[in-house]
Amino acid sequence: MVVSKRILNQWIDVRKIKDQEIAKALNSLGFEVDKVVNLTTTNTNLIVGEILKIEEHPKSKKLNLCYVNIGRKIVKIICGASNVRVGIKVVVAQVGSKLANDLVIDHREILGVMSHGMICSLSELGLNPEVLSEEELAGIVYLPDDAPVGSLSPLHYLELDDSIFEIQLTLNRSDCLAMYYLAKELSHYFKLPLKKIAVSNFSNIQTSKQSKHEFIHALGTLKINLLNHGQIDESWIKRTLQLTNIKPKSFFDNLVSIVMLELGQPAVVFAADNLEDFKITLANKDYLTKSFQFFKNDIVFSNKEQYFSNLAVSTLSDYFVEPKTKALVFASLNLDGDLVQDQIKRNSFNPSNLFLQRLNKPIVPVNYLLVLQRILFLLHQFHIKFEVVSFVNEVNYQLKDNSRTINYQMINKLLGTNLSLAEIVSALNTIGCKVLKKSKLSGIMKIKIPSYRNDLNNVNDFTEEVARVVGYNNLPKIKPKFVIRAEPLSNLQILLADMKKYLLDYGFHQVKTYNLTNKDTLADFNFFGYKKPITLIAPINLARKAMRFSLLPSLLEICRLNASFKQDSLKVFTDEVIYNNDPEAVEHANHHLAFVVNNDFFDVQNYFNPNSEKSNNYLLIKGFLAAWFTKQGGKEFNDALTYHSFDQETIHPYLSSKIKYNNIHFATIAALHPEIAERIALSKQVFLVEINFTELVAIFAELKDKQVVKYKSWSKFNPLSRDLSIIISSNVEYEDVKNVIWAARTKYLQNLTLIDIYSDEVLKHKKKHSLTFNLEFNSKKEQLDEDRVSQEIKMIQSLMQQRFNAEIR
Repeated sequence: MVVSKRILNQWIDVRKIKDQEIAKALNSLGFEVDKVVNLTTTNTNLIVGEILKIEEHPKSKKLNLCYVNIGRKIVKIICGASNVRVGIKVVVAQVGSKLANDLVIDHREILGVMSHGMICSLSELGLNPEVLSEEELAGIVYLPDDAPVGSLSPLHYLELDDSIFEIQLTLNRSDCLAMYYLAKELSHYFKLPLKKIAVSNFSNIQTSKQSKHEFIHALGTLKINLLNHGQIDESWIKRTLQLTNIKPKSFFDNLVSIVMLELGQPAVVFAADNLEDFKITLANKDYLTKSFQFFKNDIVFSNKEQYFSNLAVSTLSDYFVEPKTKALVFASLNLDGDLVQDQIKRNSFNPSNLFLQRLNKPIVPVNYLLVLQRILFLLHQFHIKFEVVSFVNEVNYQLKDNSRTINYQMINKLLGTNLSLAEIVSALNTIGCKVLKKSKLSGIMKIKIPSYRNDLNNVNDFTEEVARVVGYNNLPKIKPKFVIRAEPLSNLQILLADMKKYLLDYGFHQVKTYNLTNKDTLADFNFFGYKKPITLIAPINLARKAMRFSLLPSLLEICRLNASFKQDSLKVFTDEVIYNNDPEAVEHANHHLAFVVNNDFFDVQNYFNPNSEKSNNYLLIKGFLAAWFTKQGGKEFNDALTYHSFDQETIHPYLSSKIKYNNIHFATIAALHPEIAERIALSKQVFLVEINFTELVAIFAELKDKQVVKYKSWSKFNPLSRDLSIIISSNVEYEDVKNVIWAARTKYLQNLTLIDIYSDEVLKHKKKHSLTFNLEFNSKKEQLDEDRVSQEIKMIQSLMQQRFNAEIR
């Protein structure tokens, strides 16, 4: 952000304060100063001159030999600008001058003719060429007629005798996009009085009864008819904008830009000659032409249901403010930040645009009506004759609770200081806070924060502000104490460590991934049904707007990048915390582990048959997981797990399952949908696994509490096992089937294990699914034969048909 000393001087007298002192103050206040440019010291040995005579250069028609009176003498200067005229006053860089663009002026021979100086343009004097008009870029700059020839202060007459500070604003201090609030910070620092913003008090503010849109947080409109504005001297307003790196437009556009700079609140102006029903709404369709475009759900300005402007960036020409415009409408507004950010990205708008920058930042819009009153004041200052048609508070901003309760004793504890209560109160008053209640006994303090300081929420924030006011150099230097001791590992850490070792032993690669993602893609692999994401107020870009719901998209991106380098077989995993903001959630932070197998699980070439299929399939991944579940929870735990097929756009519906224990979903196996795999250039056999370890640890803890140590003798005879598949109603779960089988008290059945739950389109249409389980039979007295096992299987089949109307496969 670029700050001009001249604009700060409207509210705080900084004329006698040196630039370096202001830079030091800004750095101390937490605003990092990147660069300081004083145009009066970076441009040396300048003088006011007047062109007396012009001759064509004898060897070039594009060059002119100018005779310039600089007071004490007349100098000959060769100039190639097309706008040189006899009688104009100009800025002359004398021999020995050094300009802001680092050009050093010397006697110079040009095509055989000596030139003794240079007539300057605005860009040569230090203004950014991007904020200059074509006319200003093409030629030299004229000085006003009252500039005395020979004056050594030509920049004063151009309003360029100024200093510019380039500073970095932290995201939490976007309130200082308003120059007034930055001046307020400096007034506290230098203990100087702060002038109030001059506005026109307009008492007849109407309140709209129109229906409100949720995405409009605040909106005020001012409509005026122009009676006569004649010739306006807008030189200072144009120069102020240029000094702050903003390109001037029409006078009324510039007026709005100045007010946005001053108060930080977004505002726009449109020609209102034919504007009868001004509204802000969401577009219901796409409209794309060269001159005007918007997309469906873009925030647009409309007139009688006709859209005419897309966030004031793309606007129909009928609503441009022109010299012949007779009516204007000014709008001061605050909109939903998420929608604005999405729209800027969708339309490829420049986010550094003055209006969009303020619309996009988390500024509390308390000034939305004050902006319009400030515009009225400036219109009067420029002697513009007008009449107010309407001043309407269209959407009243609902102020949130701006009081905070903290324990002020924590401030001393965090800073290592012994500040008195009075000193802490004084520091808080300095930043605009008001202490409503305080108690020395309890240490409790209730604070009312300024409406523009939305970054003050807890004791840490207030501690930082107190430190800033007191001065970091005045805080005691306390060396931190480190106590090194071995902390016992938690159950979560132990379980994760074992799983990671298990994966590493099988050749997986561990990776770390970024936890922010695009809000629009959150649902793609949201297998655990998270609902409300945690979002950033001011993300770096829209691709990093929200905290993710799954680790899998990041792993797939790693696989895609490796595949682009011909690494076709890859196994990667990561474990990280998934955060959510679900109001009904028990846990808002769940530790997940996820892995992806692309192409070949074992990554071993079959030398006898190179064209053989890769070793990667649903049963292999399921068995790989089952082995680890058995190791950690025992065979009974693994046998109790149920696998439920599910459908989602990103996965293969018949090769994906949610894994549950006692109906608690804690893990998912899924095959990536072949079309998506092809789109990101992966193999058609990509399997994904994601486990909620926070949930799994809780399950194991519950199992441990219920566990009773039992001893049983082992049979010395070989068991016989058979698989049984049945088709039953999809309303019947495996748990129901298992309970019925065990309740039958069969003589030889020892173990019952679910192998698969399957459902295709035909079964889904019939509202049925197929269960396949393994039955293990044995006896402690004798070796079983096929006949006795077959009898028990027939009994179980009959039981399934009677109880569940099952179809035996």
